[in-house]
Formats: sequence, C-alpha cells, structure tokens
Amino acid sequence: MSLDLSILNSYRDFMGEDADSFIGDIIRSYLNDAPKLLDTLKETIASGDTARFVRSAHTLKSNSATLGATQLASLAAGAGTGRVKPPRCRNWPAKSLLPRRNCAES
Repeated sequence: MSLDLSILNSYRDFMGEDADSFIGDIIRSYLNDAPKLLDTLKETIASGDTARFVRSAHTLKSNSATLGATQLASLAAGAGTGRVKPPRCRNWPAKSLLPRRNCAES
C-alpha cells in the first residue's frame, strides 16, 4: 500500500513551515498506534467483542486517512461500519492481515 502524498502536501499548504513537525508527529503516532490497533482487531475477532472491533477499526480508518494511507483507511472503514462482525470475518477484506484460525467461516 502507498501513501497519498497530496494529503500530506495539503498540510504543508495550510500550515506552512510548521507542517514538517506536525507531519513528523503524525507519522510517529501512526507507527506507534497502528500495530496496536491491528493486534486489537485480531483479539476482538477471536473473542467476538464486536463493539471493541468496530471502535478499533474506526480509529484505524481515521488515523490512516489522516496520514494518507487511503487504501488501508478504506479497508478499515468497511470493517468499522459494523456490517462485518467478529468472529465471522470471511467477507472482511483485511482478513489477510489475520491468521486463518482467527476467522470463523460462516
């Protein structure tokens, strides 16, 4: 997956010289939070905790969109709508991020 650099450039257009520090903060925060959110998604699929799954997917969507990771944001948006609930993640496009044993087929 790639980043949509136009999103990062829009921060530069709006914030000017302060943008580089802000973008650095976004990247550091994302690199810290994204793995934790993915782990939470895995855990909630295994446990069937739908509410926590939807919250984590929504957070991953928002954080990804802020950074310009639009493909991941789109995948997480589909998961975060609640249309796909754990543990039945057969139709969740990001199930490839999860070990097969965490997805119960329906």
